[in-house]
Amino acid sequence: MGVTLGQALLNFVITADDIQAPWEWPTWQLLTKSIFAPWTLPTEVKDYAPPSAAWTADTPAQVRAFVDNYIGMEDEKARLAFWVKKEDGNSKGRAAYKDWIGRESRKWGINKAVDQILRDAGCSQWQMTRRTVDKATKAVSYTLLPLAKTETKERTSAALSDLFFGADAIRADEDHRSAEVIEFIDDVLTITWDRYRKDVTRTGAIITNETVAVKNIWTTITKEGHKASKDDMLDYVSRAGRLLKALQKFDKQADKAFETEIKDRLDEIRKEGRGGSTKLSKSLKEAIKFLATSNEIAQVTLSIEQILEEMNDINLDALLDGLEDVEIGDLEWEEGIENYRNRTVEQAFAELGITQNSFPSFNQYCDANGCVDPWSAEWDHFLKDPQSVKEAIIPRWHQVIGVRKMVDMFFDQSPLLLMDQVGIGKTMQLVGLIAVLAYFIDYHDKHHKFPGAYDKRKFNNGNIPKRPSVIVVPTALLSQWTTYLHKYLEKLHFDVVPYEATTTNRGDWIKDILGRSQQPPHRQIIVATHSAIQSDAINCLRLQLNEPTALPKIANERTASATLFSLKMNVLGCDEAHLHRKANKTYVAVRYLITKATMPIMMTATPIVTGPMDLWNIGRLLGLKDFSDSHLAWGSQMHKDLAAALKKDRKRRKDQVPSSRYIYGSPIILLHIW
Repeated sequence: MGVTLGQALLNFVITADDIQAPWEWPTWQLLTKSIFAPWTLPTEVKDYAPPSAAWTADTPAQVRAFVDNYIGMEDEKARLAFWVKKEDGNSKGRAAYKDWIGRESRKWGINKAVDQILRDAGCSQWQMTRRTVDKATKAVSYTLLPLAKTETKERTSAALSDLFFGADAIRADEDHRSAEVIEFIDDVLTITWDRYRKDVTRTGAIITNETVAVKNIWTTITKEGHKASKDDMLDYVSRAGRLLKALQKFDKQADKAFETEIKDRLDEIRKEGRGGSTKLSKSLKEAIKFLATSNEIAQVTLSIEQILEEMNDINLDALLDGLEDVEIGDLEWEEGIENYRNRTVEQAFAELGITQNSFPSFNQYCDANGCVDPWSAEWDHFLKDPQSVKEAIIPRWHQVIGVRKMVDMFFDQSPLLLMDQVGIGKTMQLVGLIAVLAYFIDYHDKHHKFPGAYDKRKFNNGNIPKRPSVIVVPTALLSQWTTYLHKYLEKLHFDVVPYEATTTNRGDWIKDILGRSQQPPHRQIIVATHSAIQSDAINCLRLQLNEPTALPKIANERTASATLFSLKMNVLGCDEAHLHRKANKTYVAVRYLITKATMPIMMTATPIVTGPMDLWNIGRLLGLKDFSDSHLAWGSQMHKDLAAALKKDRKRRKDQVPSSRYIYGSPIILLHIW
């Protein structure tokens, strides 16, 4: 039986010969958020928050008795036997202590911290794995190597000592770590290696089992005359995705060819489902066509796209992590439309030069049941049919005022964070803005000025450039956004062009797809998926792994010329913007696209998901002045201050209520959204 964290802490006390160690050390106190070990709680336990609701007034004494007896054992063997004993006079104290360790240690984040330090040292469980192939059976296996390299282990141990104990790890009268610290770190590494060994064994078993299953299923569904069902296809996709995830954890060069083979098969199935040309077998093509006729292919292709999107994830860590457990008091937020409050809908439309109470190029009606697409051949018949259930499309006051404000911001070339709860109408506002700008461009071409209240204004001394607008959406929402655009906009007034698939499978999208549009650029709306721009980021941008939030640059001009990265755009709308709060490849791609846009708009109902640093990263995306790269040091310091204040405040939370202007003692960040 290996050592546990509970034993390691008691062994620390024995070696240090100090019943309070290490809870009297400040760094450990900050980590554990406690100044008492459970066996050293004051006698008057009612004056302190007990470690568990199950603890009674007798529990601290029972735990102390167990600890004293453990410490008093004559040797390590006796202590181990005492630790695992089930029934004796110390059962209650032993159980309470183990329960406390199990619950509290998860809050300390030790595993996460240790994993990060080992990963930085090139010693994660996946980096320390050896791949072997049995010569007879050709079976592949993975084995965790020991952390034996002295220099690496010493460097890792030093980092862990500093993390857990800070300056207290070094004896005042000596120039090296104390014996109890060295022993504890060794125990932590032993515990970690046991955990890693289980990870490697479990993941290796997945690879072994799923490799056999994937090969067998593929043989079956591609067999001549076999008609694959939806369940067959989903089973293959699911198992292939599970296998790919496991293989990518180990990231062994010897597995790359097999990974590529599986990815290519998945991509071929997806392309076939979307009507593309593929090299799949005749029987499998027929099976996919059969699925398509029953609308089941949508489920298969969506599953594949989600898997491929995950497989492309490069897992860049955010430079500034979000804070957890942040409580915010009542805040007075500006809505950004204070100067427009007294306007009526009619006045706002008149200022935009619009005579009817609707946005230009908008449909008057939609199908109330959502069955008939206004861009379909059935639409004209639907409008004429008196039995059809029609719903009038009438913008509400806040939507009209919102678009009025957004047009002002477009002329100022200002970014926007559009925050409204679900169902308030952010989508209509974005589509309305795009429609109004197209109307402005056409009006200026004819009259050499803009309409309404903008007749004296210029845009860079002339007309608004004739450029497309781009809407970036989660991959699963592509169809939904296409439906929205068809619902609001009249057919033949705009082209809606999807931007999906990987960079390599898309070909020269600018020429072959966008080039087919018969609409002028300012009446082209490109709906781009996260998976598509993520692929572009990997293939076209110089990803700075050490500075993931730094402004990206083009690394491959030739490849980028066929992607969105080569386009300038009027409006860049990003739906579900809270997904861009972390510095992953979507963040990098969006950050570059923003440099090509006149007006970036982030749309979200949940701008703060984990803490104020979410707003910081979104602010950097939008290019807000005080959130730029030049203020990175300030942002980093703010992050540290917030973290320190959070730790301090947790100690006094019971007696103090945070001010509404502060988050745990540190000033809150406010993004001026308009």
